[in-house]
Amino acid sequence: MSSQIFLTIFTVSLLFETCYSAGFLRFDFTSDSECLLHVDGPSYTGTIRLLAYETRSIELYSQGALTEMSVQLQLLHHFSGQPLSELSSQVFSLDNNDKWSSRVIDTDNVILSIRTLFHCENGYFGALCERKSRQVSDTSA
Repeated sequence: MSSQIFLTIFTVSLLFETCYSAGFLRFDFTSDSECLLHVDGPSYTGTIRLLAYETRSIELYSQGALTEMSVQLQLLHHFSGQPLSELSSQVFSLDNNDKWSSRVIDTDNVILSIRTLFHCENGYFGALCERKSRQVSDTSA
């Protein structure tokens, strides 16, 4: 009887461990002219000032068994804040494969280049950062 209880608890703990993931989706934004970029994601909401051909980066935290992340983006005039584009919903893949993904949003006024890279939180690994390391080393000093 106790071996069945142990087996049940062990199975549930394995299921929990494999269904949980933690990582960061890094965004590199570059525009061809000065503008504001409003970003609304699951762990970040804010407006970023972009200068022409200058890359700005942010990271959005992803937690849970997710394979993609939806982010709302809108380009705004750099001075007045008036919309230069419609609110755009973009879906980004959460694959920990050490490869950058790229896309371009082209409007009448601004061309926005978006590069993304997903990487695992410290202590997690796997294609979706779904596997937790049994031993975590602290790299900060």
